[in-house]
Amino acid sequence: MQRGRPSNTAFAAAYSRARHQVIDFPPVFDDPLALRIVGEAAADELRLRGRSTDNFVIRTFRSVIVARARVAEDELRDAIASHDVRQYVILGAGLDTFAYRNPYPHGALTVFEVDHPSTQAWKHEMLRAAALAVPSSVHFVGVDFEKDSLLDLLVKAGLRRDVPTFFSWLGVTMYLSPHTTLAMLKSIASWAPAGSGIVFDYALRLPRYAVFKRAVLRLLTRRFAQQGEPWIGLLDPCVLADELLANGFSMAEVINHRKLNAMVFEGRCNGLRVPPFGGVMRLRV
Repeated sequence: MQRGRPSNTAFAAAYSRARHQVIDFPPVFDDPLALRIVGEAAADELRLRGRSTDNFVIRTFRSVIVARARVAEDELRDAIASHDVRQYVILGAGLDTFAYRNPYPHGALTVFEVDHPSTQAWKHEMLRAAALAVPSSVHFVGVDFEKDSLLDLLVKAGLRRDVPTFFSWLGVTMYLSPHTTLAMLKSIASWAPAGSGIVFDYALRLPRYAVFKRAVLRLLTRRFAQQGEPWIGLLDPCVLADELLANGFSMAEVINHRKLNAMVFEGRCNGLRVPPFGGVMRLRV
């Protein structure tokens, strides 16, 4: 992202979640606050013209956004039930709304929203405009993933190292160097207690796309680069999974686009499909 400015893709992701609530029935990812967090003008435009402005590229991007969010929050629910997780760290939180629709009893789940300080300042403005109060269970942690120590900043914000913690890291790794992504994940494995888990998404380079798919991928990556957020972190998820299993994780599951489509969009006829440009990984300490 560009210094001193909030992330453009953070708004695009929130806008996609909002569009999903308006035109995809039933939604695979229920986010009743999505239309509020994007602002009144954007919400009104979606209600008025959301379906008429939909196209293949927008639908593809939306599919990725809602699929990865669905997997992350499903995994969080299972981690709370099965591993007594009581802390949720949202890395690259952007305009994520989980903390403001948290379904768990007060005090049962502490949420840490981690993002660049510029994006967090912008989010506070969006929350105020949407009249969304920040619960006492939410802590904001400003971080530069390429430079800062995540653990030090989380502990300073109140994270307990002895409590199982769940992490979601969505829409971030493709903007970081592969070295930074690997170092971040290995660091989490080195200090997070047993039962902790992570869901993150990845982008990968496949050399043999069909012509149309190559064109779509070029269009998407060019758009992100023009917004000052180029994709520099293309990963080989199978190689990464093996390395993570050798460095502290007890489980590393690659959910490629085929598995993701089967999990989230099976039986749906509205054209939502994750493209073969990436997927999601599930990790457990």
